[in-house]
Amino acid sequence: MQSQASWEAEYQQNPIIVGGGAFPIEKIGHAPYVDRAGVLKSVRYFDKAGTHGDGAHTAGVLMHRMKDNTFEYVARGQWGALEREEKIKYWAGQDAQKCKGGYEVVVEQEPVSGGKGSAEATIRNLAGFRVSADKVTGSKEVHAEPFCGAGSRR
Repeated sequence: MQSQASWEAEYQQNPIIVGGGAFPIEKIGHAPYVDRAGVLKSVRYFDKAGTHGDGAHTAGVLMHRMKDNTFEYVARGQWGALEREEKIKYWAGQDAQKCKGGYEVVVEQEPVSGGKGSAEATIRNLAGFRVSADKVTGSKEVHAEPFCGAGSRR
């Protein structure tokens, strides 16, 4: 029997590292408690997808700037555009209540033609919150470097 990793490498030309690469699965843990007194700033970053039940996932990571550089909650799902925008607004409201002081939302702006319009729609949806668009360049691996220790940026 062939593993998923073998199938991806051999037939799909998409080799994957079993157990994770930059973020090995065995090193990911669950923090049952976040000391809110130690939070200096909080950011929820959304990487949006728009296909209900299929394809890529929308993901929103709430990160806190703390002494130990931890993050809190990853919201993830496959939703159509309307449901996705409702969930983004819900999480922004929940976060704003928990994260007193420096809280903001950042939404990824894809470089494709519809990326700017999609980011602007989310920004309008989040009127009243501090929100901005991030014009992405480079690979997702480059974006993850500050969090995995692979790069020198911190």
